[in-house]
Amino acid sequence: MKKSGVIITLLALMTLLISCKQTIDADALMDKEETFMLFSNLQINNVEWGEPLAIINSDDLRFEKVQQWLNNNKKGWKNDFQTYEFPKLMLTGSYMNLCIYDGFVVLMYDDYYLTKYTDTKAFDFLYEDVDNTYSNKEEQTTIVVRKEE
Repeated sequence: MKKSGVIITLLALMTLLISCKQTIDADALMDKEETFMLFSNLQINNVEWGEPLAIINSDDLRFEKVQQWLNNNKKGWKNDFQTYEFPKLMLTGSYMNLCIYDGFVVLMYDDYYLTKYTDTKAFDFLYEDVDNTYSNKEEQTTIVVRKEE
């Protein structure tokens, strides 16, 4: 009986530790990146992603804005083990990915999946200088992705 009580207590403590809010080191994450590729959910929904909407290099103002957003949002991340549908936007880098949904973002790096609930309109800057046309061949529709006014 004592063993089961100890095991239950340990499991409860582990659950609390796992679900605790995390703080990220935004500068360390961004120091490992040189370029992000920006994809929309139309591309992600297809098996063949094709060309990204944009390539965002480290000398691009949007790259700096991603770093600024991460620095301003270091705290309050939650470990997350859920799987989600395709994000609205996805930034993929060589070290980390940032998936942007309506109302929250998921940050993935190493073995971490962290979620933060936030106003994702803060990422509208990613559409700056994006005037790419993405064609969905299966449905024969063409979507022009532009920043919403």
